[in-house]
Amino acid sequence: MKQLKSLILLFIGVLMIVQFRYQILNMLLGQKIIRHIFISLALNIPYMKERFLKNALLFQS
Repeated sequence: MKQLKSLILLFIGVLMIVQFRYQILNMLLGQKIIRHIFISLALNIPYMKERFLKNALLFQS
């Protein structure tokens, strides 16, 4: 019974995160320090850095 209750709560939690994922992401990235950390981590991924720089240079022209 305890496992069933835990499983149901986990399922509801996952559904809530999926349903409100964009609001959660906007709230987190609204914080300057978290946004800075996220961008720094994303730019460490070669594909992401290449895409970001490519798009940034296109908009400057």
